[in-house]
Amino acid sequence: MTARGRAAVRWPWFVPPDSPTTMPVPVPPERPAASPAGAAGPADRPVKVRRRQTGARHRRERTGRDRGSAALEVAIALPVILLFLVSGILLLGALGAKIVAADGAGAAARAAARGEPLPTLSASSDVTVTRDGDLVRVTVRQPVVNPIGADLHVEETAVAMAEPR
Repeated sequence: MTARGRAAVRWPWFVPPDSPTTMPVPVPPERPAASPAGAAGPADRPVKVRRRQTGARHRRERTGRDRGSAALEVAIALPVILLFLVSGILLLGALGAKIVAADGAGAAARAAARGEPLPTLSASSDVTVTRDGDLVRVTVRQPVVNPIGADLHVEETAVAMAEPR
């Protein structure tokens, strides 16, 4: 400890030990001694603790207009939460179907442009191939898996230039 009641700590820690760079670290002060018997100091006074209200008076305050408000809040919030949940599931299903349709349309367009047989897509997808001069246009219609049972589909089209034979 130094003369002023503070311990010296080397700062920063990576400085070599023979360096004079030190930083004083404060030492917590000692607790004051208890007041002598008979002298009531701030630490010796009793502390008032407020008790939680119980009993009929407390129940009477809650029986007013607030009765049933929690059930009403749940009744309003639950359909909103379910709506967000179902729409999120529906959105994820649509995005997945869009990715499958885009990938399948691109692969089928490349295969049709080369004159190869079309790759096997999912059994539920509908594939349409049209030729327009040198262009091969492939349209894939993919159903969306959804929790509400609606007949939803996504459609993707890919175009490729036909290779000469």
